[in-house]
Amino acid sequence: MVRCYTRIGSIYSLLEMHEAATEILLRAAKLSEAYGDTKVAAITYYQLGKVFFALENNVKAQSYFSQAIRLMEVQEDYNLHAVLSLALGTALRKSAPDSAIHLFKKAIDYCETQQTPYYLSAIYNNLGSLLKDQGQYEQALVNYRAGLKYATQFDQVHVLAELRANFGDVYLQQNKLDSAAYYLEQAREFGEASQDQTLLQGIYFRLSKLHEKKGDYRQAYQLLEKTFQIRDSIYNADVERQVQINVDQFQLERKEKQIAEQALELVQAENRNSRMLLIGIIALSLIVAGYQWYVYRQRQREQAAKLELRLEQAESQRLREIDKLKTDFFTNISHELRTPLTLILSPIADVIEAITSKPLRDKLGIVQRNGQRLLNLVNEIMDLSKVEAGKLEVHLSEVELTAFTKRVFSAFESLAAMRRITYQLELVVAPVYVRLDQEKVEKILHNLLANAIKFTPAQGKVSLKVSQYDELYTFAVSDTGPGIPASEQQAVFERYYQMPDEQQALRGGTGIGLALAKELAQLLGGAIELKSKPGEGSTFTFSVPLSTVSVPVAPIEHAIRSSVPASFASSYAPLTIGGEKPKLLIVEDHPEMGKYLLDILSDHYQCVLATDGTEALRQLKLTDFDCISSDVMMPNMDGFMLREKINENPHWRQIPFLLLTARHLEEDKLRGFQLGIDDYVTKPFSSRELHARIHNLVRNKLERDAYQADTEQTFSADQKQLAELEQIVRAHLDDDQFKVADLAAAVHYSSKQVGRIIKKYTGMSSVQFILEIRLQHARELLEKRQCASVIEAQYAVGIQSTSYFTRKFTERFGKNPSAFLEL
Repeated sequence: MVRCYTRIGSIYSLLEMHEAATEILLRAAKLSEAYGDTKVAAITYYQLGKVFFALENNVKAQSYFSQAIRLMEVQEDYNLHAVLSLALGTALRKSAPDSAIHLFKKAIDYCETQQTPYYLSAIYNNLGSLLKDQGQYEQALVNYRAGLKYATQFDQVHVLAELRANFGDVYLQQNKLDSAAYYLEQAREFGEASQDQTLLQGIYFRLSKLHEKKGDYRQAYQLLEKTFQIRDSIYNADVERQVQINVDQFQLERKEKQIAEQALELVQAENRNSRMLLIGIIALSLIVAGYQWYVYRQRQREQAAKLELRLEQAESQRLREIDKLKTDFFTNISHELRTPLTLILSPIADVIEAITSKPLRDKLGIVQRNGQRLLNLVNEIMDLSKVEAGKLEVHLSEVELTAFTKRVFSAFESLAAMRRITYQLELVVAPVYVRLDQEKVEKILHNLLANAIKFTPAQGKVSLKVSQYDELYTFAVSDTGPGIPASEQQAVFERYYQMPDEQQALRGGTGIGLALAKELAQLLGGAIELKSKPGEGSTFTFSVPLSTVSVPVAPIEHAIRSSVPASFASSYAPLTIGGEKPKLLIVEDHPEMGKYLLDILSDHYQCVLATDGTEALRQLKLTDFDCISSDVMMPNMDGFMLREKINENPHWRQIPFLLLTARHLEEDKLRGFQLGIDDYVTKPFSSRELHARIHNLVRNKLERDAYQADTEQTFSADQKQLAELEQIVRAHLDDDQFKVADLAAAVHYSSKQVGRIIKKYTGMSSVQFILEIRLQHARELLEKRQCASVIEAQYAVGIQSTSYFTRKFTERFGKNPSAFLEL
């Protein structure tokens, strides 16, 4: 109904029945705001503004246009935003021209987002006329030209006539009579085709002025006479229209009077029947009351059901939050454990390698194995958190399935023998090469086999059976342990779950293994099923689809990070620079870790220890270092921030940078490599691995420095030539005809020679090189607001086609050029 009022008001406005239009539109605005329909309310206020603008009441017109814009602030209808900005700008042209210019440019931005030629032509036309009134003729021509470009995209001859008339008017005021004559004659052709008498009156008047300035007074008089004839015909038409409006108004009022009289008769008839209706109303009231009581009872039941559902959801959310708190706690603890584990496992490995006493080596071996078990637990917790965050990826490789299974199975043979458990492997598959994620499948089987052996008593049996059904492979791990009650079988796959029996505390465990195995199986597209009966044992079946490889390839085994030969750290010749050991900056906030790093690295490097990133920057200002080793998590300034600061200094940026950290997340590694680090070592690590990585970084730096010294002179000369080419292109940015041949002529080279130089040092062709400089300059103009519109920036860099400029700019910078004006 509100939209109907708005449309009726618009029709009254078109018929110049302004009083009726105002009454209807005010009613529509009130209703639309009451219903919360802000868009319809904005349109209604816009129509009210148009009514008062037609009545030349600019103050009220501005007020209603402003109300419409305020209501549209939360809407994303760019076309309507543009129309409203254009309307308010038009109303402010005389009283506040600067505000009007701002609104017109804002409307242009809205329309360029939607690419609406009709609105764009109107806005540029109005902006050009305002600038013309201010005497800014060149800027007016720029906007008329842009408006004419968009006007040619739709068939509206009166718009084309008005724009050409405006061109002629500007040139007439500049006394460029030939240009004025060219555009005004075109305007007359289009104006006569449009049959818009008001427009033709203005065109003939301008043509009269033109011929007067040329001295052709006879032609000027004839055109002026035509102007008066059109003016008189417009006046007569207005008088006739006003008379017709008055007649229509009289007939409308008479019709409304007849309707009122008929309504009065209907009311009187209704009063006669009111007594009969009263009985019906009472009966209906009783029915409604009964229905409301029924609805009330139903609503109470629904509310009780909803309350129960909310309580269940709240309990479910509470359990999820507790589970997340546990995971976050274990994840944080895992991070904190990596540094102490490094200070346990790395020194123990060094000591075991150095001592010869077998009893002492055996005792230290126990410490080393248990430290490794703790590290494996830390890694399981980290994997579980990665799965939960959706950041664990699948890495497939080709492997011979039976050999892979035997290798995993054999890892528990000694443990089964020590516990006097019969340990069997049954392969119901032929040797076949498949694609699988070895690390994740191995973790799943390790967890299943370790649990089976843990819960199976002496003289019991544990078996692994591998079978195939089409492309679905199953790994069934069976044991003769105590079994699992049916009530507990789903719970064993939940995180941190422990069996509620007295023996569980003796067996130990964290409740993570089976939860991780299930998550990994689902990640691989498989599943784990459990069949168990108390007193008979359990069978965990891991099923996963695997694709076979037609041509067998050598299986890819896991790369062992600490696979540096045992004698590596002491066997290679230490590097020297000018007869001295290379300088190594160690950035580590943990005192004991810092001391350990100094102990294992000082024999081969001149080591300087900094306790955080801030101190590291001070040391870099004092000494030239050949390599930097930094922790990530540090107070004041962490490793990532340190690398960002180093990147700001061209000399420091060339120093090899190694991140040494307890964080084991892929996004941390990716962020580090994006910042330009050279290598990444995760705690715990072996001293041999650390020696090898630092040695390689320093050696590569020495080789790179030697190569750069040889090529620096040649490179410097070519860089100067490339800079000269760029300078020449920048000097001709506003020349849309500047081509590769012009660039080559400017440096007295052939086009092919220039192309080879540009290709060698930029990887671009000559055309791409020139376009890149144009686009970069356009981006600078837009970012620094040196251009008020995209069109202005486009012309400033010598590109004539708007569609080509927008497409190439978006491809290069990933954003539409108009987006840079909104930042």
